[in-house]
Amino acid sequence: MLIRSIAILLAAITIAIYMSKTAENVAIAGNGPFAVIIADALKKVGFNVWLVGRKVKESTGGYETKLVPEWTEDGLVEAVKGAKYVVIALGFLALKEPQFSVIKAAKRAGASAVVLSEFGVPLEFENPVAAGKWPARNLAKETGIDWIGLSNGFFLDYPIGKAAINEEKSTAFVYGDPNTKFTVTARDDVAAYLAQILLRPDEFKNRETQVTGAITSYAELYALVGKVRGVTYTINTEPLEVAKEKLAANPADIGRRWGVIVASGQNLNPRDESHKFPEVKPKGLDYWIPKTFKP
Repeated sequence: MLIRSIAILLAAITIAIYMSKTAENVAIAGNGPFAVIIADALKKVGFNVWLVGRKVKESTGGYETKLVPEWTEDGLVEAVKGAKYVVIALGFLALKEPQFSVIKAAKRAGASAVVLSEFGVPLEFENPVAAGKWPARNLAKETGIDWIGLSNGFFLDYPIGKAAINEEKSTAFVYGDPNTKFTVTARDDVAAYLAQILLRPDEFKNRETQVTGAITSYAELYALVGKVRGVTYTINTEPLEVAKEKLAANPADIGRRWGVIVASGQNLNPRDESHKFPEVKPKGLDYWIPKTFKP
């Protein structure tokens, strides 16, 4: 009887927390697929959500989109005004000036915090990908607005490593040791983690939170893909030191850049905090690999 009473009390507290969030607004800078996924997760726990975009898109999940023809600080202020939190869901090529404008606009509009577009590899390692994300974090600090970072590794609901597979020869290519571990998390789960963070923002503000859907390696990944496709892949490799030398000679080689990051162990979250979010039940490799690598 006591256990049941406690369970009922905890459920009531949880509902009360969610209901208290219904008055809190979240603006999502971006109106692409990931922005809609985030909006769905936030709506599920009681937030009011709208998207901010430069043009109308067909698939916005029915969410209001505030259009900003000129993606500037001045142009964005009105679009994010009234939001307690501003989530930035922009692509990798928009991490500097476009993101800077959102940060400044969020501060001017009176937002309590901004969620930076740091989804992916942890920023504590020195590599070109992390270096590209640091300026926005530094700007948030300089601006004086609270910020939230979220590191989740590769998006698991994308066909990771597909470009390195040669189906005709039944081979796959890997930089470094194929058994090196790395972090993967599906976008649905990243969004669910973020929703929980915004329910407890004081615990996670002004720092990076690292979450994990699964930990894998290319050796495991290609074995699973092979199982789905009925193929046994031979994995060919390029030694890490050789890959580093070639990358130094050609820094624009994006594929090798990512390969070196993974092979160096820099896409494995060293401070995972997924255990703090028992509400999130990530779908793992067995669920996603058959979906993303259909024969």
